[in-house]
Amino acid sequence: MSTYDPLDAQQQRNLFWSHPLVTKNYVALTPSMPQVLEVVMDSIALHKKSLVFKAFPRMGKTTICKFVLSALEHHPAFKDRSVSLVSADTIGDLKRRESIVISLAKVLGILIPTRPVIASIRTKVLHEIESRLRNQLGRHWVLVIDELQALSMEDFEHLQHIQNELALHNIDTTLIGFSQTQIAHKINLLSQQKRVELIVRFLNEVWDLPYCADQGWIGQTLKSYDSDFTYPTGSDCSY
Repeated sequence: MSTYDPLDAQQQRNLFWSHPLVTKNYVALTPSMPQVLEVVMDSIALHKKSLVFKAFPRMGKTTICKFVLSALEHHPAFKDRSVSLVSADTIGDLKRRESIVISLAKVLGILIPTRPVIASIRTKVLHEIESRLRNQLGRHWVLVIDELQALSMEDFEHLQHIQNELALHNIDTTLIGFSQTQIAHKINLLSQQKRVELIVRFLNEVWDLPYCADQGWIGQTLKSYDSDFTYPTGSDCSY
């Protein structure tokens, strides 16, 4: 917009509700994002079983999760990997909480019947993953899970079964999890119930999500708002 006048109050009012900062239709790159992506890419390249990042609420887990997903989908080195993103059901009532199998089926575009049989849906999930990898000429499925701490023991058992079945068909699986700090409680619970195999497979490597530790972190983040992001499009007016 070459005719934008920052002193025109009426024009500003007309544009205000469409501003990306108001609509939330923007993503600012923080120093944490490339750090997390580098660790994730190394883990996938090494065919690790799992990698988990934990942080307190409102620290950008979901935003970084989506950033990682987009980067993996567009990186040429991972074009033969099939990547899926699932957000675990965090509803408080465990009886009403959605099984990870159903969540996976929805993400993979599988039709869910009115009265689903989990074992049957799980088989369809396996077939869909195999089909996608066959089309990509690949043998590595990357599963990204947001809100990992919400998974139940039964969910972990379903994921274990899926990993085992895929391994029988020479398909590796890497789980990348983003979790709240309650994941420590989940690990303790699994340990008390002597489910060490689930810890080793899914919760063996837990990292603290990189966060704002100094003034430099803030400066790098805000730089985009002052130099890279402009609104209206075509104007010289930064966010």
